[in-house]
Formats: sequence, C-alpha cells, structure tokens
Amino acid sequence: MASVISSVEAEYQARWDYYQPDKPRGAVGPVEIECHHEDDVGSGALLLCEATPLVEREYYPDPFPIVAFVTGDDGSVVHVTDPGFEAAYRETGSGLFCRDLIASDGRLSSYFGAMAYWFLEGRPDRMDADLDGVPCATVFPLSDIANFWHGTSGEAETDIHFGTVTDVSAGGSGFELTIDYARFLGGLEADLAAQAAGDIQPGEGAPNDYFILNENPRLRTFPLAADIYPLLIGYRETLEPISVSPSDWIELLAEAERCEEADWPEDCAGLSNEGWSWYGSGQLPYWIQLDDGIVVRVEEQYLP
Repeated sequence: MASVISSVEAEYQARWDYYQPDKPRGAVGPVEIECHHEDDVGSGALLLCEATPLVEREYYPDPFPIVAFVTGDDGSVVHVTDPGFEAAYRETGSGLFCRDLIASDGRLSSYFGAMAYWFLEGRPDRMDADLDGVPCATVFPLSDIANFWHGTSGEAETDIHFGTVTDVSAGGSGFELTIDYARFLGGLEADLAAQAAGDIQPGEGAPNDYFILNENPRLRTFPLAADIYPLLIGYRETLEPISVSPSDWIELLAEAERCEEADWPEDCAGLSNEGWSWYGSGQLPYWIQLDDGIVVRVEEQYLP
C-alpha cells in the first residue's frame, strides 16, 4: 500500500499542484496522502484518498478527498482527481446517468470524471448496465474508454479494438465487417514506435503525436449487431459524428473505392450523403466494440 500512496502523492503533485505567482509552491502545495481500501490494491482499482495540505494555503486549507485510479499491479497510478473535484461532485448532485455527465461542462464530463462520479456514487448499476465494472461503456467514445483501460485488468472487459476496416458486406443473415487490428499510440509510446519503425530519427517526435502500429496482418471477420449504426466523421459546418446504416456505409465505401481507383476526379471531392461530407472519405481507421463476438459499436477515428 505504501507504493500506492507514494504514486498518488507523486501523481497529484505532478498534475494538480498548480503554480501561481503569489504562491510559489502552487495553489495547495505539498500534501500528505492517506488512502482507504477494502481489497488488495491492483490493476484497475479505484481508491478514495484524503489529501492534507502540509503548508497553510488560502485555497483548500482543509483535507480534501481524491479519487485515484491504479493501473499497474505495482501500484502505479495514472489518474487522480484535482482538489476541486469533490466540490464539483456535490454541486452536480447525485443520481445522474452517464449521458448526463458527458453532456455537462466541467470536471465530470471526461471519462475519468464519470468513473470517479460512479465510484463516489457507490458504483450504481444505472451507470454500468452489464455490471462488468466498466461504467459508461455505451456512452463515451470508444477511443476514450480503450485508452483509459489500456494495460489494466478492465481492458479485456471493454473488448474494444482499433484497426483498419478492410471490408463491410451484407450476407443472408445480416451484415459483417473485416478488420485488421492495430495499435493507436500516442505520446512517448508513439515516438518510440515511430523511431523503431524508422519513420523518424531518435530524439524526434511522432508527427501529430500519434503512430499506428500494425504488428500482425491477420484479418478478423465479425457479424454486426442488427441495430448497429456506425459513427462516421462527417462535415457540415464543423466536424461531427454522423450515424449511418450499414447499407449506407457499404455504399459510401464502394464509392470511396471507385474514386480512389479513378484518382479522385472532381465528382468525388468530399463524398457526401444527405447534406454532409465524409471526412477522410473512407481512409480513416476505426474502433469497434464486441459483445460475444458480435460488433455492437463502430466509431471512426479522426486523424489530422
């Protein structure tokens, strides 16, 4: 437990001890952390901790709660709430659903904010419909959920995968897609992978801070759920997610293939469908979520 407390302290000080001109050590300053837990602390655990300021401050003079998310069995911590989170939780009120949080503006609108809210609410079933310990899995973008749980005990429960969709087709019993799995890396992981691939030189950063790593060319085919509406990135006046039927998706992909083979003539400029243009025109990767081997969500990944 000592290693977890040290990780929480380090993560808190690194992320939330903001510098202010009249307070050289930040708005809160150094704190002493005490964490409470019932079970063994390991990957995927959420902890309620209390931070006690060690130096008198105008802001947050009293102990305040922190929610910490443990990502490694060694007690490493990646996410901690900021000093004002508990006050925001009280102001927001109890009994909300995931859809309410993602529509809010502030600390609770991020996926970790929703996770912390769910934890402070006592892990209510209303925010985790399938009771798998991964709340809000049907509301937040798949990329947010996958990146949050990556490398933890909850990763398998999400059953979210990234890759290139190579085919979508209609069969006698419905629709199915074929996907080539890959990894969507960011930050230091992206830099190191791009350097290892020879795309950039040592010391350089991955362009646009991401790198797609495909370590296995195996293709996988899955049926689509009967009620699925894939989310594509469309453009009206701004970029926005557009839900389409599988049959419309197939037509758009076929048109994109025709345009690519014809070297994108003028009539292909910005594939459109019912008043919106398709950003990327079928060239972007996707996130999919499986449930018992059936694709229940599909979301296109924006690339700059």
